[in-house]
Amino acid sequence: LLVHGENDALNPLPAARWLSGHLPDSHLEVFAGVGHVPFLANPDRFVRLLDDFCHASPAPA
Repeated sequence: LLVHGENDALNPLPAARWLSGHLPDSHLEVFAGVGHVPFLANPDRFVRLLDDFCHASPAPA
């Protein structure tokens, strides 16, 4: 799971798209209108994404 702000000036969105394209089975979630800290800009959405991701991932062996 990659969570990225659309307007991130430190790590531009094309870098996140590149990384997502090179990590097998990755998922990029972009927060529109948000900068470098999407987890602070929209914490409720971030927690929902993280919760969904954790529950969708298989349990460790």
